[in-house]
Amino acid sequence: MKLLLIDGDSDTLAQAQKLGAAAGYHVTTVQHHDLNRINPVGWDLIMLTGGFWHINEGQSEHMRAYHNEIELIRKSTVPIVGICHGMQIMVMAYAGKVTRFEEPEYGSRQISLTTAGQKLLGLPERITVFKNHTRAVQSLPAEFELLGKSPAHAEIIRHRNRPIVGVQFHPEIQQPGVDSVAMLKRLIEIARTNAIHSETTAELA
Repeated sequence: MKLLLIDGDSDTLAQAQKLGAAAGYHVTTVQHHDLNRINPVGWDLIMLTGGFWHINEGQSEHMRAYHNEIELIRKSTVPIVGICHGMQIMVMAYAGKVTRFEEPEYGSRQISLTTAGQKLLGLPERITVFKNHTRAVQSLPAEFELLGKSPAHAEIIRHRNRPIVGVQFHPEIQQPGVDSVAMLKRLIEIARTNAIHSETTAELA
């Protein structure tokens, strides 16, 4: 199986590559600004890594810098999993807002899964994850369903009818009590289920 790993200038790129390989994928990595050189068709999975914002960068300016990723998210029929900044880009692609924190979140933190999130991921209500971000999504566009959350923002989301799933934390950084590879496989399965649903809906239309 083939995974296209899109590097959004991540500082955990090597770990994301290892995670994709451990999940059974042949990983091809491309920088986000080189996406126009890659055929987005023919992949089994697309993964968007973490990335970073410049300190005083506005959302419109940031979207221009990552326009290739945004267009891919809007148009691709391949299942997509977004990590941290990758999830934020997904939300911005659907006109959502990403909010800057006063203080960054870093290290091991607990998050809560919704009832749907627990069922889909096969995990308990509370899990420990690794976080490293200065911005997050506090309010979701209507197109997305919340599967996991922190007190202040969204942690796991999925598009309601497209093969798109995102997490605000870093599953490529192993944490006690959570199998990173098993979690990635569950996220992929959620996205694939949406892909099948999308194809069926299109056939019935």
